[in-house]
Amino acid sequence: MTDRILPQLAALAMALSIVLIYRSTEVVNFAQGEMAMLSTFIAWSFLNEFGYWQAFILGIIAAALLGGALERVLGLLSNVAIAWIGALV
Repeated sequence: MTDRILPQLAALAMALSIVLIYRSTEVVNFAQGEMAMLSTFIAWSFLNEFGYWQAFILGIIAAALLGGALERVLGLLSNVAIAWIGALV
């Protein structure tokens, strides 16, 4: 039973995240799929070393840290790019 429900729940979560991003920014952003794939790969890598629940929790923590780091780095880079464009104009 859960073999049929879990993939559908994952697809539902991805669809809901795309709708939420689109409704809030009016931009279609498919980057959630890439982050989800990377987070899943990290959790799968942890699964080779730890049990299921430990890998699950570590995967969530790693995804949150990775997302925060990417937001910080790309946010700073975009601010620098905007400053350079403003200086050139």
